[in-house]
Amino acid sequence: MKKTLKFLLFLFIIALLSLGASVLWSRNKDADSAPVSARFNGTAEYTPAQKGSIAITTETAGFPMLIESKQEIRYYHSRTGEIKSVDLKKPGKAKLVAKIKPQATQISWSPDGTEIIATVGGSNTYVNLATGVSKQLAKTIINPSFSHDSNQVAYLYFNDTTGTGTISIADSQFKNFKNIVKTRLKNWEIQWNGPRRLSLIATSAETTMDSLYSTDTTDGGLDLLLDSKSSLKTNWAPDGKSLLYSRKTRKGIELFALDLDNRQSIPLGLSGTANKCAWTSDSSTLYCAITKDKDDSFIKISEVKSETLFTPVESGFVDARDLVYSPIRNALIFTNFKDGRLYELSLSR
Repeated sequence: MKKTLKFLLFLFIIALLSLGASVLWSRNKDADSAPVSARFNGTAEYTPAQKGSIAITTETAGFPMLIESKQEIRYYHSRTGEIKSVDLKKPGKAKLVAKIKPQATQISWSPDGTEIIATVGGSNTYVNLATGVSKQLAKTIINPSFSHDSNQVAYLYFNDTTGTGTISIADSQFKNFKNIVKTRLKNWEIQWNGPRRLSLIATSAETTMDSLYSTDTTDGGLDLLLDSKSSLKTNWAPDGKSLLYSRKTRKGIELFALDLDNRQSIPLGLSGTANKCAWTSDSSTLYCAITKDKDDSFIKISEVKSETLFTPVESGFVDARDLVYSPIRNALIFTNFKDGRLYELSLSR
């Protein structure tokens, strides 16, 4: 009788262990079978040391601007026209900063995050977010870009009647202007790549090919850096001494580094666009979102001018745009074009 009871007790314990294992296996199976996108876009509780990408907005966020000193990121919500901010130290509900017209096609930020120029319906409006002062700009002002110290704006002034224009600079109120370069070409992309230097991409109306120039705002004159490239995109290092660019080749869109001393282009052996990359603040390293099979992987690129090192960082169901690097947080912040939200990817592993 005792032997029978012991045997039954043994079977009961085995049954309990089997049931527990079955439940545990079932839970693990469900977790493993969940789509990667669900895990990537999950609502994981935020902790500074957490690995992986974390959503920091619950809505679409366009034209993000990182204010590094405040560890704050500002963005534009196109549907409502709201400018909002998120505290990266403790992400939560976004705070309203200002409201402008909805459906802007371009937002140009001052680097300190206090001023913007919004393009809506082909017209530009200057807005001081701190004071609320706004000013409608003339339609002859095209592609404005703030200087690194936020004190000046570079832009193209073009008169359609005469077919002539100038690349000019002015203060942020568009007063005290100075003409730098005369032009009959209307298609210019304008960026600052130094305290007194402008980076200019001219697109030919006849060939649609792009050429890259640099000019000094003190004395003008154009210095040709790249000539007649297809689908040219550029990304200057913060110190203005290194340039990453992408162009269309027979293999597709490829990445290159330009040695500014000898004007030699260095192929990086990567397919991707320069505007899906971000420099570190010391201009030593690049992080790029490289698209493969319709999804992006994040790649670290160092020593751009000589031996290039590629280190995989993270992969996921993402189309990363508007990448910025935060040195304080050692993280990448980007817009996921697939859902329009902002994400933070910690690089501290």
